[in-house]
Amino acid sequence: MSFDSRGDSVESYFLVDSMREEDKLEWLNRVKDSLLDESQARTEAQRKYLKAYMGLDSTDEMIRSDYRDIDSHRRRRINKFRIPHLHDIVETKVSQMTRLKPDVEVLPTNDEFTDRGAAKVAKAVIGQIFEQQQLDHKLIEMHRHKGILGESYMFIDFNPNVGDLHPDYVAAKEAGIEYPKDLPKRLGDVEYTVELPWRVLLQRKEKMQDVEYYLRYKIMPKDEILAKYKKAGQVMEGIDDSGEMVFDISSMEETFLEDHVAVWEFCHKRTEQLPDGKRIVFLGSVILEETDAPYSMDMF
Repeated sequence: MSFDSRGDSVESYFLVDSMREEDKLEWLNRVKDSLLDESQARTEAQRKYLKAYMGLDSTDEMIRSDYRDIDSHRRRRINKFRIPHLHDIVETKVSQMTRLKPDVEVLPTNDEFTDRGAAKVAKAVIGQIFEQQQLDHKLIEMHRHKGILGESYMFIDFNPNVGDLHPDYVAAKEAGIEYPKDLPKRLGDVEYTVELPWRVLLQRKEKMQDVEYYLRYKIMPKDEILAKYKKAGQVMEGIDDSGEMVFDISSMEETFLEDHVAVWEFCHKRTEQLPDGKRIVFLGSVILEETDAPYSMDMF
């Protein structure tokens, strides 16, 4: 049991899993709002660290009235220039951590020629996947986040719109048969995504290994949400002024994106009380998608 931003207790998710969709949505919003409120101080600190990494300083944000209130003696002093040593330290550490790439060795089970050949093919396939997913770049990005912001997250997601063409789609195309639009045209494949820490909210627990669920969000165009989730039309068709405030790292400011909406994902790992786990995609007023946990093991 945990507590929301008002100090009220929030029951564990497995107690509401069998309830109505409205009850689940109410629970999700309570937990989301509570974790967002609690993460404000963490987010402000991380953005302060990011400014230091970029060589910026709080004096760069002084407004005209602040400068007017400074005594004349201090105004006459020459400002010291700053060298962003933090940037060099972080990049040096990232280079050290990623200089040696992770390697997977595929060993044959016996000395037969076919088995040795299969091991070499598997090794080449793994190398090709590593190249296609740009894991070198993503590992560098993950270590950079860890060095600057203090934490970093990489997610493994399944994308049904990538990978080889589905055999049924190929057979239908060759036979000149119309392929149903609601069936997948590709086999799908996993994707690796590095998320900014302030877009990931973890369950409050004393130890990291005890965390049972997380929430994360991404900003998506309204039209893309309507095309991907049928239930989104129930609440979004009448919204003309939809938009989200997004933190722009290049300008270090909050910017407004028109016709964009924050889509939240809740993922609960498999536990004794929730053996199938749970993954829910939702907006503030509707659950868009609800499935079992995407991972077969009892972890995220």
